[in-house]
Amino acid sequence: MRKRSPATAAAVAAMMLGLTPGDAHASVIWDGDASHGTGVFADVLCASPSSLTVTDWNDGRGDIFAFNKQPGSNRCEGHGVRVGGFEYRFTADEPNAYWFGWESMTKTGNAQTVFQWKSNGTNDQNEQNYPVIMKVEDSRLKVWYVAPGEQWTAIGSVPWAPEAWHKIELGIYARPGTAGRVQVFLDGAKVADRSGIQTWDTLGNKPRWGTYGSAFTEVESTNWINGLRFGTTGSDVQRRADQGSPVREAASGRSPSIRTSPEMSPAPPLLAFSRSFNAARGTAEGLSRPGADGSGVGGTARTTWMGEAPPGS
Repeated sequence: MRKRSPATAAAVAAMMLGLTPGDAHASVIWDGDASHGTGVFADVLCASPSSLTVTDWNDGRGDIFAFNKQPGSNRCEGHGVRVGGFEYRFTADEPNAYWFGWESMTKTGNAQTVFQWKSNGTNDQNEQNYPVIMKVEDSRLKVWYVAPGEQWTAIGSVPWAPEAWHKIELGIYARPGTAGRVQVFLDGAKVADRSGIQTWDTLGNKPRWGTYGSAFTEVESTNWINGLRFGTTGSDVQRRADQGSPVREAASGRSPSIRTSPEMSPAPPLLAFSRSFNAARGTAEGLSRPGADGSGVGGTARTTWMGEAPPGS
């Protein structure tokens, strides 16, 4: 393979993050839709009594993930991704841009951390812990860049309506030093765009989705996620025309249509994950979602996975 010059590599990476037009070499690397099950994640960090459930609300979206953090635990997250049955190895080699796209709905306006570009290793092995982090706080989506030494800088903040679907598109140019860049779009509008930053920690990084709040262990929190995917350009994760409006429910003031089902099939054993993780344990658990009036309305919960979070994460 012909070796690119540094200038050419930088130009290609810039194009991938949308700095210049052109998506001719777009490539979807990972289809993380819930219809493929929780095995799309490299690991599930969801200690009991919390649960990650695949459910279908019969609203046209099909299967979705429900990350449900129960009181007494601090997280329920999907960590890393699996492609072709193996954990995908993210890299900072040039040219390197990753675009992630998904729909998200939170039960409240305080779901806390809903995404982390999580650093590998323990806290004493990395500089940043999470270079890019997103939180839902006070009914706002807040985006942070965390520099070495865990120096937090707010780079975006926009209104977030709970009980409504929102489309998130995130572009990360993964680089050490000050060569990195991050872009975030919410429902098609740019929320954050920061360059000249470090987006690749000492031992590298991986994505995490769900709900996490170490200071809110006694608070119940749910984050529903649909249509996860990532590729090399923004066009890989942009909303397709047949997916409808991500803010339809917010505009109408109504909750999505959900069909109640009291039954759920047992969960199969959780397969051992790849090199970096110990095997988690799978159990079955139901999950119901409150209606707009606060009454309990169940989805069709089918599979729940639980695993222990590693120390220091």
